[in-house]
Amino acid sequence: MRNIAVVDAGSSSFILTILLDSTEIIEKVETVKIGSKTVHGKIPDEAIAEAAAVLKKFGSQAREFGIKELCVFGTGIFREAKNGREVLECLLASTGCKGRVITSKEEAELSFRAAVRDFGWNLAVFDVGGISVEYVASKGAEKEIWSKKLGAVVVRERFELVPPFRVRAVKEAVQRLSLELQPAVVPDRVAVVGSVGVLAVAFLEGAERFEWSLHGKKLKEAHLDVVIEKVSRMMPYQIEERGELFKGRGDLFPAGLVILKAAMRSVGLSEITVSAKGFRHELARVLVEGNGLDGLRF
Repeated sequence: MRNIAVVDAGSSSFILTILLDSTEIIEKVETVKIGSKTVHGKIPDEAIAEAAAVLKKFGSQAREFGIKELCVFGTGIFREAKNGREVLECLLASTGCKGRVITSKEEAELSFRAAVRDFGWNLAVFDVGGISVEYVASKGAEKEIWSKKLGAVVVRERFELVPPFRVRAVKEAVQRLSLELQPAVVPDRVAVVGSVGVLAVAFLEGAERFEWSLHGKKLKEAHLDVVIEKVSRMMPYQIEERGELFKGRGDLFPAGLVILKAAMRSVGLSEITVSAKGFRHELARVLVEGNGLDGLRF
């Protein structure tokens, strides 16, 4: 079987996913924070250099498994930044990688398909990223898919959710966001994709590192409220001291929690399933099978 390495190039981190013999998954995460460093809608040279260094590091790690080429896919920040596509092309050329910017629809569909593999159909998925939130739902013959610029970087700035912050700020944000995120098609089961769900469960359980046992966990709104209350009184560096899993995520994790609570409120559910598998996992499988993205359909 073919081995492959895929990079999810996001606004706050780059994640390397290595698929070996179509089953074994190895992941590496590096903090980049391109979204926070963007100036006047443009990705600066400093962030570009940092991103290039990360891709070169990932390339070395992939070669340890006999993989010669990385497949790099840019998400929200590369779609939204004025020079996003140009920057990604520059990164690919300078590091010898291949890839492109994926559309919000592709990102949503791939995340949904990854979740369906483990949780079955009649499912809805919120994919919470740094720049945008994607939603895909399938309920019988009913389907819904959209992407909204309501990611953690955006919400943090909009509602000033850099901890420590007041509980009143959370209530206001949840009230507004739950209306903006409200979907039309809502199955009985809803999952959240992205780091925020995994981090929330890890925070509750005291996990310092990523473990696949976090995948598929149920997160109740009451337990999410406990995490939000504790995080609201912590400084970003204190959040990052919780362990390796939280490194580089102290500034965006709180906003992500608020988005997650608003998402649960928007669908009227008190419990959500946490998926540790995102679009990159499904994309790796698509590429291993020798397929491209052109034929992707929902």
